[in-house]
Amino acid sequence: AEKVIGIDFGSTGLKFAEVSIEKGAVTVVRQAYMPLDPGVISAGGIRPENVELVASELKAFLAANKFTSKDAVMGINSAADVYVNRAVTPWHEPKNYQTAVGFDIIADESLLLGAPPEVILDAVVFDEFIDANDKRKVDALLIGVGQKQVDTQLEVLQKAGLNAAGADLAGMASLKASWVANRAPGMLDVLVD
Repeated sequence: AEKVIGIDFGSTGLKFAEVSIEKGAVTVVRQAYMPLDPGVISAGGIRPENVELVASELKAFLAANKFTSKDAVMGINSAADVYVNRAVTPWHEPKNYQTAVGFDIIADESLLLGAPPEVILDAVVFDEFIDANDKRKVDALLIGVGQKQVDTQLEVLQKAGLNAAGADLAGMASLKASWVANRAPGMLDVLVD
């Protein structure tokens, strides 16, 4: 897209940044914040009974603030809803890089510690190497978020007339990975984009 709206679903409201992309340069066109009534977003996401309300308010807010793009990239509600773990997984010749990473991660679901049963996966790959047994391996930061939460946010975007152009898990994953209090000593991974 030449122009896209980044939407952060926060616990007290929605934050927006509309950016234009021309010749590789990203320019912020406008920013805004739309507060929500307390309780509309809670326990890690939008309550199902509030989907119509949030979508309606979102559509009106974007029009009133002159946001023109219909493409949106959504963030996840909080770092607590994102699951991260750094792991070494098997590797193979990928036809599609992300599909290959996802396939290798799903092959051993225990790698993504504490994640719910239905999870959307992503990964930031740090290194690819051959181990002592001549097996190809990849060293990656695994990132997951519950499918239900993403589906609810997607429903809000669609009902507000927006096209989901993507989701940003890496930003929340970097925040979660840098929470010293929640990580065992010596297990801190810092991800810098």
